[in-house]
Amino acid sequence: FDGHSGMSCAACIGLSSLIPAMFLFYEIRKAAPTKLKATGFVCLLYAASLGSFVLRLSETHDSISHLMLWHYLPVIIIAGLGSFIALKILKW
Repeated sequence: FDGHSGMSCAACIGLSSLIPAMFLFYEIRKAAPTKLKATGFVCLLYAASLGSFVLRLSETHDSISHLMLWHYLPVIIIAGLGSFIALKILKW
């Protein structure tokens, strides 16, 4: 154990997915999507998955319980928030 808590993993995933998420919402807003919830879910799923992948490349934890709780669960939660964020951001 190198001193990192699980909460720092979730925070790193959230913070590292901010820029890709903003870029995706900006680009998709120009396309005027009709299924806003699904579009928001997929946008933030992609951004959070990218953040999780980057963190996974540099982390030393190999415990499956740590990965499920502090890496994969935040990705699903962030993607779920994308459904509600999209209703506000992607209106046209």
